[in-house]
Amino acid sequence: LVLWNFTAAREAALIQEARSLFTRGTLEEAEVDDFGYVYDANTVDAKSHIYKDVIHLTTTDIMEKLAVSFGLAQSAKLSVFEQTTESTISNTRHIPEQLAHTGKI
Repeated sequence: LVLWNFTAAREAALIQEARSLFTRGTLEEAEVDDFGYVYDANTVDAKSHIYKDVIHLTTTDIMEKLAVSFGLAQSAKLSVFEQTTESTISNTRHIPEQLAHTGKI
C-alpha cells in the first residue's frame, strides 16, 4: 500500500482497513518504508529520483506518482518474498544435511 500526503491517523486507518480486507497470511513483521517527497520542477533536465529517503518528482502529474508508487510497491513485495525465501531455506536446511549424512530423509 503506497500512500501520498495523508495524516498519520488517516494512514493508520487505511492500513488497518487494507489489512482486514487483503491479508492472506501474517508476516513476522510488516514491511514499512517511509519516504518524503519534493517537487524539483525548477531544475533543468530534472529526472525523478530517490535520494536519502526523499522522492524528487519533476511534475505534479499524478501519473508520475503512480509510476513511483508502483516501483515502491514492487520493491516492498520483493523484500517480503526474499524474507520468505530465507525463512524457508533456514527451516529446511536440515533436509539436505540429513540426506547427505544418512542417505534418508
